[in-house]
Amino acid sequence: MVHIVAGQLIHEPTVTENSLPIYRIYNSGNGKHHYTDSRTERDALIRGGWQYEGVAWFAPRESGNPIYRLHHPGNDNHLYTMDLNERNFLDANGWDYEGIAFYSAGSDGTPLYRICKPNTDINPHHYTDSANECEFLRGHGWRIEGIAWYGLKQ
Repeated sequence: MVHIVAGQLIHEPTVTENSLPIYRIYNSGNGKHHYTDSRTERDALIRGGWQYEGVAWFAPRESGNPIYRLHHPGNDNHLYTMDLNERNFLDANGWDYEGIAFYSAGSDGTPLYRICKPNTDINPHHYTDSANECEFLRGHGWRIEGIAWYGLKQ
């Protein structure tokens, strides 16, 4: 299926009974990326001026280890983590826990890396399955934190 949102052509991915696309949206005004499985949230961000970058990865629909989504109201950052201790620590220290964002596939899936830009409060984390993107960002001062979780192999 194809449709247009805020002048951007959206090619909807083929979704199976067990897979869920995770959409990647970018705000060129503040450099933030956002990840969601919700078409409604994706489309609202696009209407608000964000750029749709496509499907970042596919996640299992409702099985696997949960990936938690947190939001910091002070700087409007989102953080995604599979680490329950990190989720609880951040939730107790000013972040709002928004629930399970999506699920991780098993370690035989596609690795998703978490990358951090030190010494910044705006958009300090990024998530990608691309080793090339990791290396590009490393060359620009970002720190690769390692594999955060796994997506489904497509």
